[in-house]
Amino acid sequence: MKGDAEYEEMEQLETSRAERILAVGMVVFMLIGGAWVLNRISSLVPYPDRTALEVGHGLVSLRDSVQVSQARFSEAQRIYAERAERATTAQAVYEFRREEYRVSMEQGAAADSTRAAYEASRTEYEAAVRERDIAARVKDAAAEDLSRVEGECREKEGLVAAAFERALRLRETKLFLLRAAYVIPALLLCFALWHRMRRAGSRYLIVGTALLAFSIIQVTIVAAQYSWHFLRGLGQLALSVVGTAACAFGLVAIRRLILSSARLARSRFRRGQCPNCGFPRASGAYCMSCGTKLTEQCPNCAAQRPVNAPYCPSCGSSG
Repeated sequence: MKGDAEYEEMEQLETSRAERILAVGMVVFMLIGGAWVLNRISSLVPYPDRTALEVGHGLVSLRDSVQVSQARFSEAQRIYAERAERATTAQAVYEFRREEYRVSMEQGAAADSTRAAYEASRTEYEAAVRERDIAARVKDAAAEDLSRVEGECREKEGLVAAAFERALRLRETKLFLLRAAYVIPALLLCFALWHRMRRAGSRYLIVGTALLAFSIIQVTIVAAQYSWHFLRGLGQLALSVVGTAACAFGLVAIRRLILSSARLARSRFRRGQCPNCGFPRASGAYCMSCGTKLTEQCPNCAAQRPVNAPYCPSCGSSG
């Protein structure tokens, strides 16, 4: 008899372990499905089109104008560099011819050819300076135009960035509302089902517990997604607070729901034990181990019924 009782107890223990393993697997597979649902919700709200915003704000045409202005400025720079180099060369020739003409005059041997070379070099130098100055003005105008267009482009880029940021925030708000509309009702429904099963003493309460765990994890994941950017600077502190609160809630829940005296008494009654100490029940009215009363009067038929029995064995009432 003792061996049979030990075998039955071991069988119940193994069954309980198998149920817990299956419940964990159930939660995992439901989370996979929940992740699929959350991803599908993400596809319902399109990602903002930055290109469309750029076209709408005229940024594309401005960028084309910037490229044209940059090409114009580069060409003006090239022309200015060429004319500046030409003016430098003409200046060197002019100064040489001028010095040559001055020396020949001091020696009294000035010739018409020397004078003509000097006059020609001066004319060429003055023309090169005029062309250089014109190229400088053209370059400055091109630089001013490029600066203006680039400023307008930067301003438009700022407007597009702000509009894109607003569109992103609007999308995230819509996604949050849609996800909340999914996870919060699911949590409430699973909690209501679990609470009803617990109150009814259902033998399948572990299924309701798995559903409740799944819905809680879903809500936690969604909440973490939308609160992380606020808490990332306080990551360790936030993890400490949330972890401590979760553990405290778990301890309270275990004490109140799983290890409560009423639940423990009902569990002992189902196993044929004393509700106070767990000693096996006997046919007497009191426990042989602790002296607790094991029977009470039925309020419907006045017969004696076991304490914590959901129904009277004499009249079948649940009072």
